[in-house]
Amino acid sequence: MKKSITWAIAHTLHWAALYAAFYMKLEGAQNLLVFLVLLLACASPMLLMDAAIQKAAADAPRSAAISALNWFQAWATLCLFAWHGWFVCAVAQAVSMFFLAGHLAKASDARKAEPCKGVK
Repeated sequence: MKKSITWAIAHTLHWAALYAAFYMKLEGAQNLLVFLVLLLACASPMLLMDAAIQKAAADAPRSAAISALNWFQAWATLCLFAWHGWFVCAVAQAVSMFFLAGHLAKASDARKAEPCKGVK
Protein backbone atom coordinates (compact mmCIF):
# COMPACT_ATOMS: atom_id res chain seq x y z
CA MET A 1 0.00 0.00 0.00
CA LYS A 2 2.81 2.38 0.89
CA LYS A 3 4.46 1.76 -2.50
CA SER A 4 1.30 2.56 -4.43
CA ILE A 5 0.70 5.76 -2.46
CA THR A 6 4.30 6.85 -3.04
CA TRP A 7 3.97 5.97 -6.73
CA ALA A 8 0.72 7.92 -7.06
CA ILE A 9 2.14 11.02 -5.35
CA ALA A 10 5.35 11.00 -7.41
CA HIS A 11 3.56 10.60 -10.73
CA THR A 12 0.88 13.16 -9.88
CA LEU A 13 3.60 15.70 -9.07
CA HIS A 14 5.38 14.86 -12.33
CA TRP A 15 2.21 15.40 -14.38
CA ALA A 16 1.52 18.66 -12.52
CA ALA A 17 5.05 19.86 -13.32
CA LEU A 18 4.58 18.90 -16.98
CA TYR A 19 1.31 20.79 -17.17
CA ALA A 20 2.68 23.84 -15.40
CA ALA A 21 5.89 23.87 -17.41
CA PHE A 22 4.44 23.60 -20.89
CA TYR A 23 0.92 24.95 -20.79
CA MET A 24 1.10 27.62 -18.13
CA LYS A 25 4.69 28.51 -19.11
CA LEU A 26 5.96 28.63 -15.53
CA GLU A 27 9.73 28.96 -15.56
CA GLY A 28 10.20 27.34 -12.16
CA ALA A 29 8.37 24.21 -13.28
CA GLN A 30 10.36 24.16 -16.52
CA ASN A 31 13.64 24.43 -14.63
CA LEU A 32 12.60 21.69 -12.21
CA LEU A 33 11.60 19.40 -15.05
CA VAL A 34 14.84 20.02 -16.94
CA PHE A 35 16.86 19.35 -13.79
CA LEU A 36 15.03 16.08 -13.12
CA VAL A 37 15.39 14.84 -16.70
CA LEU A 38 19.09 15.70 -16.88
CA LEU A 39 19.67 14.11 -13.47
CA LEU A 40 17.91 10.93 -14.59
CA ALA A 41 19.92 10.86 -17.82
CA CYS A 42 23.18 11.13 -15.88
CA ALA A 43 22.19 8.56 -13.25
CA SER A 44 20.42 6.05 -15.50
CA PRO A 45 23.57 4.16 -16.62
CA MET A 46 23.88 3.01 -13.01
CA LEU A 47 20.67 1.03 -13.50
CA LEU A 48 22.66 -1.51 -15.52
CA MET A 49 25.02 -2.27 -12.62
CA ASP A 50 24.75 -5.81 -11.25
CA ALA A 51 23.78 -4.60 -7.77
CA ALA A 52 20.84 -2.59 -9.13
CA ILE A 53 19.65 -5.50 -11.26
CA GLN A 54 19.88 -7.98 -8.37
CA LYS A 55 17.99 -5.61 -6.07
CA ALA A 56 15.24 -5.14 -8.68
CA ALA A 57 15.09 -8.89 -9.29
CA ALA A 58 14.56 -9.49 -5.58
CA ASP A 59 11.46 -7.27 -5.59
CA ALA A 60 8.15 -8.34 -7.02
CA PRO A 61 7.59 -7.21 -10.62
CA ARG A 62 5.40 -4.19 -11.28
CA SER A 63 1.81 -4.67 -12.25
CA ALA A 64 1.01 -4.31 -15.93
CA ALA A 65 -1.09 -1.19 -15.31
CA ILE A 66 1.66 0.63 -13.42
CA SER A 67 4.23 -0.38 -16.01
CA ALA A 68 2.03 0.88 -18.85
CA LEU A 69 1.39 4.18 -17.07
CA ASN A 70 5.12 4.62 -16.42
CA TRP A 71 5.94 4.15 -20.10
CA PHE A 72 3.07 6.40 -21.16
CA GLN A 73 4.40 9.12 -18.87
CA ALA A 74 7.94 8.69 -20.18
CA TRP A 75 6.80 8.92 -23.81
CA ALA A 76 4.57 11.90 -23.04
CA THR A 77 7.51 13.70 -21.45
CA LEU A 78 9.70 12.91 -24.45
CA CYS A 79 7.04 14.11 -26.90
CA LEU A 80 6.39 17.32 -24.97
CA PHE A 81 10.09 18.17 -24.97
CA ALA A 82 10.36 17.51 -28.71
CA TRP A 83 7.10 19.36 -29.50
CA HIS A 84 8.21 22.48 -27.65
CA GLY A 85 11.69 22.46 -29.17
CA TRP A 86 13.68 21.33 -26.15
CA PHE A 87 15.69 18.81 -28.13
CA VAL A 88 18.56 18.38 -25.66
CA CYS A 89 16.05 17.45 -22.97
CA ALA A 90 14.25 15.14 -25.39
CA VAL A 91 17.52 13.32 -26.08
CA ALA A 92 18.24 13.14 -22.34
CA GLN A 93 14.78 11.66 -21.74
CA ALA A 94 15.36 9.12 -24.54
CA VAL A 95 18.71 8.12 -23.00
CA SER A 96 17.14 7.54 -19.59
CA MET A 97 14.29 5.55 -21.21
CA PHE A 98 16.87 3.40 -23.05
CA PHE A 99 18.75 2.54 -19.87
CA LEU A 100 15.53 1.94 -17.94
CA ALA A 101 14.32 -0.49 -20.60
CA GLY A 102 17.62 -2.37 -20.37
CA HIS A 103 17.37 -2.45 -16.59
CA LEU A 104 13.83 -3.80 -16.63
CA ALA A 105 14.72 -6.47 -19.20
CA LYS A 106 17.77 -7.62 -17.22
CA ALA A 107 15.81 -7.64 -13.95
CA SER A 108 13.09 -9.73 -15.60
CA ASP A 109 15.71 -12.17 -16.91
CA ALA A 110 17.29 -12.38 -13.44
CA ARG A 111 13.88 -13.10 -11.90
CA LYS A 112 13.31 -15.93 -14.38
CA ALA A 113 16.78 -17.37 -13.75
CA GLU A 114 16.30 -17.52 -9.97
CA PRO A 115 15.08 -20.88 -8.68
CA CYS A 116 11.73 -20.78 -6.92
CA LYS A 117 12.22 -20.31 -3.20
CA GLY A 118 10.84 -23.12 -1.07
CA VAL A 119 10.80 -25.66 -3.92
CA LYS A 120 13.40 -28.44 -3.76
